[in-house]
Amino acid sequence: MDEIKDFSKLSLLSSLGALFLSSLLLSSVLAPTIGEKLITSDLTSNSRYGVTFPALEYIEGLDESSVVGIGSSIIQAALDGSCITEKLGDKGTSVYNLGISGGNPYTESLQIPALVRANPELVILDLGPNGLWNFYDSDDLNDYIQFRFTINSISMGHEDIGEWHNFIREKDQQWLAYTHLERVKLMQSYSQKAVDEYLKEHISKQLGLDYETRAPAPGDDDWHQYLMEPYFPNPFFETMSDESILEYMEEKMPRKAKQGVYNPRPNGTLNHQAYEYMIDTLRDAGIPVLLVATPHHPLVYPYLGPEQLDGFNHTFNTFSNLSGVYGLNMFWETWHSSMFKDRNHLGVNGREYFCGQITPYIEQLLETGRLDENVIQVDGVDLSGYLESSCNGTNESHFIDSEFQTIQAENYSNCAQGDGNIDNWVLKDNELFHGSGFLHGLPEDVSQYYGDRTGPRLDYDLNFSEDGEYFVWIKMKGNSYGNDSIILGWSNGLSTISPVSSYNSYGWTSEGQWEWEPEFNGPPMSINVTIDDEIKLSIWMTEDGVMIDEILITSMNSINPNDIQLLNSQNG
Repeated sequence: MDEIKDFSKLSLLSSLGALFLSSLLLSSVLAPTIGEKLITSDLTSNSRYGVTFPALEYIEGLDESSVVGIGSSIIQAALDGSCITEKLGDKGTSVYNLGISGGNPYTESLQIPALVRANPELVILDLGPNGLWNFYDSDDLNDYIQFRFTINSISMGHEDIGEWHNFIREKDQQWLAYTHLERVKLMQSYSQKAVDEYLKEHISKQLGLDYETRAPAPGDDDWHQYLMEPYFPNPFFETMSDESILEYMEEKMPRKAKQGVYNPRPNGTLNHQAYEYMIDTLRDAGIPVLLVATPHHPLVYPYLGPEQLDGFNHTFNTFSNLSGVYGLNMFWETWHSSMFKDRNHLGVNGREYFCGQITPYIEQLLETGRLDENVIQVDGVDLSGYLESSCNGTNESHFIDSEFQTIQAENYSNCAQGDGNIDNWVLKDNELFHGSGFLHGLPEDVSQYYGDRTGPRLDYDLNFSEDGEYFVWIKMKGNSYGNDSIILGWSNGLSTISPVSSYNSYGWTSEGQWEWEPEFNGPPMSINVTIDDEIKLSIWMTEDGVMIDEILITSMNSINPNDIQLLNSQNG
């Protein structure tokens, strides 16, 4: 009888041993496949969720120095690692963007042991008001934490278990793998689909069929670039008019301003505890930390109370004044509305500007290991003219002192880039023209229609010798209905410039030749002038590909368009 009991115990131990060995084998074989497919296929809604640990392992294995940015989608949308790396010059340092949509300090704390092993020269840590809320009872929040912890556990190893486990909520512990068996259990929800994707990829390659991946896999040629410059979100506000953005904010912000992301606590939350753990662990490892807060869209701030963000100011300054920690607080700066993709994320223009602003601080930290101040904050910076300052005109005023007078299109006084920074007015001389050339809306792909957005703008400052009503004609051309239109507007300095008249050059009388518009299509735009007025005439590109050569300002209220060329030649 005892022998039977001993045999039963031996069988049980053997079974447990076999199960353990099987789990080891399963985890060693399946984990890399699942980890890769979490990035390259649609196992999740976003490839970034699977990037963190493979990225840090890759960075750890490089010979060159690194700067790593971590945090939420705020830092993900702001940090262009390729741009910063290029501006740093030949320093043998690459800048990586590991920001993740929906990330908060609590979820992002799990990567800290792996980040310390990667040993970057500097960590850029996202710290804005959106990460200082207290945890609340929410199925959506609990589901997100379950999802993120499960994804991370699949890619983590035992060496990645850090002191973060001390503040993880009891309800969330089940989604963390502290043993191989727990890791195998968490892999089950993704293993079958990952294997399916693996087989689909290899069968497709064997049959010579296309297999589309969502993002590069670790080890691919463009993996390095992907970690520096993630796939940034598509434009949103950049495709909308100012009026549409205002309406959007009026609808969304009253409710949003009451939520935790705009009511940060000064201390005592799980997120504060996570920030404290991340910062102290990096400091103990001798890795400098640069805390960064980027601004939100300028229309956000009017919805916030005067002391509503004191918790953010207190937290940011408290952490930034620790040894080895520095703060770049841009949150209170006013950036041009066209720099934003949406309410709180930077777009194409904002990312470019942010690159230029943050690079000198990174460079100084890499060279000296410190900044002159622990907290860099400049209140009330007005960058509303940022786009205009990047587009230079003659700064001259045109004096109108005759019955009709022409201005060469290239002699604009000032200009503005327009929404999205997509097209530009470019001086060309490969056609018949007057003056030094003509302006062409480029690049021309006959697809960019600005509609209710603001296209690239040209401003002409005008002064007049006599009071009266003046009329504006434009010598222009386009070779199709898709590249032949502009919009005109004017201001006397007492009101903002707004579009008034649309001019088109292609139609039943034209097949792409130079013509004075609006020809027979309607009356020209008129300007009411007194001698003391300083008039600003503006021309907006409506469609790329359109060309303009000259502007005619005349006091003649009736003129045959066919006579304008004759009058122009006489005037010249």
